[in-house]
Amino acid sequence: MGYRSVKDENLSEIAKNIKKLRESKNETQNDLAKKINISKDALARIEQGVNNLTLENAKAIANHYKVSIDWICDRSKDMNAPDNFLSALTKYLNFEMRSVGIGFDETVYNFLSLSINPHLNTYLKNMLRAEQLKKDNVPDDVLNVWLDKEKQNFIDSYKDDSKPDYYALISNDDLLKEVMKILDDSVK
Repeated sequence: MGYRSVKDENLSEIAKNIKKLRESKNETQNDLAKKINISKDALARIEQGVNNLTLENAKAIANHYKVSIDWICDRSKDMNAPDNFLSALTKYLNFEMRSVGIGFDETVYNFLSLSINPHLNTYLKNMLRAEQLKKDNVPDDVLNVWLDKEKQNFIDSYKDDSKPDYYALISNDDLLKEVMKILDDSVK
């Protein structure tokens, strides 16, 4: 009996999310059913919480409405949160070619640059700090509460479109040699 009520509760939330999403887009059950290649009756049973939502149908609905599967399945409050690591990573890391003029003759060198979103930068720094705190024998329960809070702050930051606050130079041997030569010359 208890299992059935938990199952009903989960189905109910998923059903509500699908119906809410469909109605917010002014689509009928028939419209959505055609888009995801199931019958109108099958969709109606999913929205009523009678039938389970298959992974295939969850993916089709998420793709159709451009929302996360986690939101449909009531595992996330953010309908636009990424469904996978790579899509999230592209928001926080960016690789691009840059040019820089070095030396008296301003010789131009091209190099690969990595830019890091400030929220990711802060999160990574805090993860390093957590490693040190663990070595310093900070109690696990205290550390876990702090890490959970930092993780949630990072997840919440997904909505923020902050510009990168840190750029890293990816090695270009010619550029590095020239920079080192200039630094050596300036010290002499």
